[in-house]
Amino acid sequence: MEIICPGFGSCEVYHPDEDTFLLLQAAIKEARPEDHVLEVGCGSGLVSLELARQVESLVALDINPHAVRATRERGVEVIRSDLFEGIRGKFDLIIFNPPYLPTKQAERSDQWINYALDGGESGRETIGRF
Repeated sequence: MEIICPGFGSCEVYHPDEDTFLLLQAAIKEARPEDHVLEVGCGSGLVSLELARQVESLVALDINPHAVRATRERGVEVIRSDLFEGIRGKFDLIIFNPPYLPTKQAERSDQWINYALDGGESGRETIGRF
C-alpha cells in the first residue's frame, strides 16, 4: 500500500526543501529563453515545472517511478531513466540535485526515496557516475 503525503503525493518522492529552492534560483538565473534544458533527478517536478515556463524546452528524468508520476502530473515531459541512460539530444543546460548523503550499507532500505538521498559510502557515488 502506498502512503500519500499531503501536498506532495507519494512519500517515495523527495519533497522540495532548501536545496530544491537554491537549485531553482540558480537555474532560473542561468537559463535563457532559447535553451533546451535537461533536469536529471527531477523528484517532485517543482524545478522542472518552474523552469519549463522560461525556456524553449525541458525534459525531466528520474529513476524513481513515483517521481516520474509526480512530475508528469505537473504537466512536465518526463522520462524514467538512470542518469543519462537512453537519453539522446543536445541540451544547453543540464541541472541535477544529486543524492549526496553518505550512506552505509546497513542504513539502506528498499524504498524508492533512497535514490534521492543515498550518496553511497562517500556521499559522492552518484555524483561520480554523473
